[in-house]
Amino acid sequence: MNQVVFRADSSENIGAGHVMRCLSFANLLSSFGWLCTFACVPGTVESVRPLGRSIHKIILIPFEIEKQSKVIRDSLSQDVNLLVVDHYDLGFEFESESRIWAKKILVIDDLANRTHDADFLLDQTYNRKVSDYKSLVSDNCHIITGSKNSLLRKEFPSLRQAALKRRDASKGKLKQLLVSFGSSDTMNNTCQILEAISNTKLDFNVDVILGSSAPFIDKVKEQIKADSKVKLYVDVDNMAEFMFKADLAIGAGGTTSWERCSLGLPSMTLTIADNQELINENLNKINAIINLGFPSRSSFRSMTKLLVKMNNDSSILKKLSLNSRRISDGNGCMRVFFKIFGYCWTSDLNKIHLELLEDGDKQKISNWLSNESIKVVNPKLLINSLTSNKNDCFLMIKYNDNDAGILWIKLLEKKKIEIANYLSFDFRGHGITRCIFFIVSKLFPGFDLSTNLISKNNVPHDLASEFGINLVNN
Repeated sequence: MNQVVFRADSSENIGAGHVMRCLSFANLLSSFGWLCTFACVPGTVESVRPLGRSIHKIILIPFEIEKQSKVIRDSLSQDVNLLVVDHYDLGFEFESESRIWAKKILVIDDLANRTHDADFLLDQTYNRKVSDYKSLVSDNCHIITGSKNSLLRKEFPSLRQAALKRRDASKGKLKQLLVSFGSSDTMNNTCQILEAISNTKLDFNVDVILGSSAPFIDKVKEQIKADSKVKLYVDVDNMAEFMFKADLAIGAGGTTSWERCSLGLPSMTLTIADNQELINENLNKINAIINLGFPSRSSFRSMTKLLVKMNNDSSILKKLSLNSRRISDGNGCMRVFFKIFGYCWTSDLNKIHLELLEDGDKQKISNWLSNESIKVVNPKLLINSLTSNKNDCFLMIKYNDNDAGILWIKLLEKKKIEIANYLSFDFRGHGITRCIFFIVSKLFPGFDLSTNLISKNNVPHDLASEFGINLVNN
């Protein structure tokens, strides 16, 4: 079984963001048959309830960084295909020590302030440049940047199309607010935001999200007890649903920015940590959010004025929604999965890799499948499935970085996957189909795999059977 180890912590000071984005990736891998293990210091599981309730193995490690790698190694019973490090206090030394037991290392970072010994580096920051990390990693490290690669839970891409449709239908009207500053909100921004909302004298419904261990939760309860329009929800597991029904979110930057963007949710954002400053500034420049800056009397007064303005001018929310939805489609976990594992080499050492296509690439897929050289029997059938089936994913097949074809992966129930690849005539005869079968069989261990022969280009039976893939004729 393929195994991935995640090294991330959570606390009142650190926040839950590092663990939560790792958990999103782990849940995807687990659904594909991979074994996921979290290595955390004491207190992490207690502060991140979804981790404690997950099926993933948890290793408790000491706070002393110099001891951590050995403790993790001694706790493992099998080889580790990938170590994922998401921690601001860890860098080159820890990663280098861990190479003894980890075949590959993925570092998740958004600071670009220290060296790493990594095979892959992921920075989800919008407009982050690959060049920002060039001097911090080896030449062999594959740098993945941009919010398209943000690691979000599966409910966000699942709700995306319905959320965008709802936003467009609402026509920028402001009726439902969502206030959330993470599970702890140690700065008590929630109370100040609620006061600013009340100062508008407008009739809003407000959902407030907090964790049960938040230090100021009692003050929030006291503040809202006389206001029937404000409801407090504690330790929620369905944040995507709250974002879905909201017309405007008020909260912090960080990972939750990509969650809001994936659902096209307009937001006003405060900077509550230094690493959020760049995120908020960049998103504000393209009018994807309204950046209120660091919490201050001035920022809260500005928010009050903006709420009144939004209530009178529907175009503000409409523009924010249109701009924010372009930032992330919510499929970052799947995209990163294929970038890390979706590659191999042909017998003559040409590279094949898979690249997940985005919402906006539907026309590209349509054009490809309609091309006469592909010889798809019924291209309209495939093209219609792009919008009808949420469990389908489409990938561009790259041959030495050139577009060579489309791979259609249909995720069925009960560990069944059906695939079909459509190669351009120019790229046939290079062993690409063999590579595709190898990659898919490697990525989905224990799955019942089949290939759907709906094109005129038959796949040899012996090639499919070599990888345990059943042939299905349509």
